[in-house]
Amino acid sequence: MAESAKVNSLEAIKSIRSALAVFIDEAGQSLRATSSEIEMTRNWFRDQLRYWKGEVEKGREEVEFTKTELHRKRVSRSIHDPPADAEYKLLVRQAQRKLDEAEDMVEVVKKWEQSLVYVISQYEGSAAPLADRLNGDLTSALFQLDRMLDALDKYINLAAPEGPSVASRMTSAPVGSDSPTSVAAAESEKAKADETKTEASSKIEETKTEAAAATDSATKPA
Repeated sequence: MAESAKVNSLEAIKSIRSALAVFIDEAGQSLRATSSEIEMTRNWFRDQLRYWKGEVEKGREEVEFTKTELHRKRVSRSIHDPPADAEYKLLVRQAQRKLDEAEDMVEVVKKWEQSLVYVISQYEGSAAPLADRLNGDLTSALFQLDRMLDALDKYINLAAPEGPSVASRMTSAPVGSDSPTSVAAAESEKAKADETKTEASSKIEETKTEAAAATDSATKPA
């Protein structure tokens, strides 16, 4: 239910309105920036998984090809010819090693991707209440402040009759009873979300870095 609040300064209300608008904008930007970072990291893991699955397919084809060539070499060799398939055996071993490395990397990427999913779920669970506040209570509070300021401006601009000053007659204006609570709750949720965002961003970057290091290590020649 709306209550009456004594209003002595329009500037104070305008200041609150301005601060709330800045808060909504900055908090929204922060959430959007983190969502963008999360999506880029997800795409990076998808690209890595796609790449290594492709390497597995190439590796299997290479293994089959080198084995076929080795078999062809052995079949075409005369019984009286000395063995000359050492080079082909080496090629088979090299192809098999590359295939094994690619298969290992598919599992490595899947493992780190699961770690990323866990970190993201923690962040989103913390950020969701703030997003709900931004899109609900706080936006509504901002609209109420705009209406209040508009009503007070019209009231001040009315022709003032003789008697008490306009300022002394500005004794009350409707204020949504939940606005201060909504703002305070949102600020608390933003603080928690910012803390979780920092931790999540750190873990996301750490997960990506470690996965990249594992990728680089696997691609180095033996």
